[in-house]
Amino acid sequence: MSDDLSRLQAIFQEALTQPRDMWEGFVAEACAGNAALAREVHSLLRASEASKGFYHDLTRRVEAAVSPMIGARLGPWKILSQVGRGGMGTVYKAQRDDGQFRQQVALKTLRVGAADAQAAARFANEQALLARLEHPQIARLIDGGFASDDTPYLVMEYVDGVPLDVWCREQGATLSERLRLFTRVCDAVSYAHRSLVVHRDLKPSNVLVTAAGHPKLLDFGIAKALDGGERGDLTEEGGALMTPRYAAPELLRGATATTLADVYSLGVLLYELLTGNAAYDPGLSLSDLVQQVCVQPLRAPSQRVANRPLARALRGDLDTIVLKATAKDPNERYASVDSLRQDIMRHLANEPVTARGPSLAYRFAKFLRRNALASAFAGIATVALV
Repeated sequence: MSDDLSRLQAIFQEALTQPRDMWEGFVAEACAGNAALAREVHSLLRASEASKGFYHDLTRRVEAAVSPMIGARLGPWKILSQVGRGGMGTVYKAQRDDGQFRQQVALKTLRVGAADAQAAARFANEQALLARLEHPQIARLIDGGFASDDTPYLVMEYVDGVPLDVWCREQGATLSERLRLFTRVCDAVSYAHRSLVVHRDLKPSNVLVTAAGHPKLLDFGIAKALDGGERGDLTEEGGALMTPRYAAPELLRGATATTLADVYSLGVLLYELLTGNAAYDPGLSLSDLVQQVCVQPLRAPSQRVANRPLARALRGDLDTIVLKATAKDPNERYASVDSLRQDIMRHLANEPVTARGPSLAYRFAKFLRRNALASAFAGIATVALV
């Protein structure tokens, strides 16, 4: 199998999960100075835009060349096609093929092998933990094991959907619709935290939205299942168990992963969902990106949009909520995902949000907004009496 062709396919498919205006920066970072590879990726991206039919045909031909797993069996599962590739491994569409019953699933082969019996036992224990996550917004873990070459694999519920940001853009979702959809994602993450599972790689491509508008979280807890520890280490080849652009500063420094790391990632996700812009410059090198994430404060979301009505809507509550969730110091963030979700619900209900503090003028303004009709009648009555 050609390593260059495999890398080309991986970067191309990953680029398709990014917003269109972020392709150039993503490709530059992923190709790491390989100008010829970058040109090939951009050529495929232009072709995919020009002709969807060409893209699908190209994908099949490239997949046939670089995916010898197609048609193979892992346990009772037969691999049908490749549907994605990322830092942690390759995702395939598969189906049960043992004559018991028919079931389509997403099967993910992982890049970390079982080095010893202890690692295999730890991986099995994590599978058991993740399999207990039963939530309507979390893609369920169904099965898992090791291939003949000790490559671990996980079998998950197959979700037919598109990334969260893509869905919002394609549907023309309003600000309130985006916020309500985001609170459902928060509800799922909060549930997992109560089950002692931290995601550690929350990003748009790990939240798929179905045609019916239901969000589903993917890869929950897989990062911890892979390394078995709590290190947030990076690798040069993109094999990190997290995505630097969405990772909390403490993880990039190698600190222990906690639920507050997921709070941060959700804050970055919310930032991009509200503004349509990347929270951090997508054209940065990996080292510069890490420096920016760890040191440089984020600009307020309202300062990143040209649309004036949207900027006004973001200014105030939503600016404060996002900046609190993405604070560099974990102790300055929301104490939990549920606290973040509740503040968004308060904003939607025109109630004071906890992130803004107890200002009397702010709370009175919120009261007037919640009771606009009653306040108007009261004002008219007062004028009439005078």
